[in-house]
Amino acid sequence: MIAGLLHDCAKYVPNEKKIRKCEKRGILITECEYKNPDLLHAKLSSVYAKEKYDVTDIEILSAISCHTTGKPGMTTLEKIIYIADFIEPNRDLLPEIDVIRQEAYTDLDKCLLHILHNSVNHLSKKGAVIDPLTQQTYEYYKKLEQ
Repeated sequence: MIAGLLHDCAKYVPNEKKIRKCEKRGILITECEYKNPDLLHAKLSSVYAKEKYDVTDIEILSAISCHTTGKPGMTTLEKIIYIADFIEPNRDLLPEIDVIRQEAYTDLDKCLLHILHNSVNHLSKKGAVIDPLTQQTYEYYKKLEQ
C-alpha cells in the first residue's frame, strides 16, 4: 500500500528540478533520463519516500524506484507497482489495455511481459529512445518465457 501511495510523489516536480535534485543527491542519471527526465520521477519518488515520509523498507523503495523502467528479476511487489502504474484507470487507452488488465489478475509475469513488449514496440515505432533498463528488463522476461 505504501509503495502504491508514494510511487508518484515526485511526478509533478518540474523536469529541470528533478535533474537538479537527483544530481545534488548523487543519483545516477542515464543519458536516456537526461533526454526524458519524466523517467526520473521514479528514482526521486523513492528518495522522497525515504526523506519526507520516513520509509525505510528496501523492498518498498525499490518498487517505487523501478516502477517506470522495470528491472530484471523483479520481486512480486515491484511487478505489482509497475503493472498497477501501467493499467491505472487514468491512463490513456493503450493497445490491448483490456487484455493486459485481465492478465494483471491472473498472471503477473505474462502481464509484465505483455506491457514490456508493447512499450518497447511502441517506442521503437515512434523512434523514441528506449531506456536501456527497460530493454534489459524486456529481454530478461522474454528469455524466461521461452
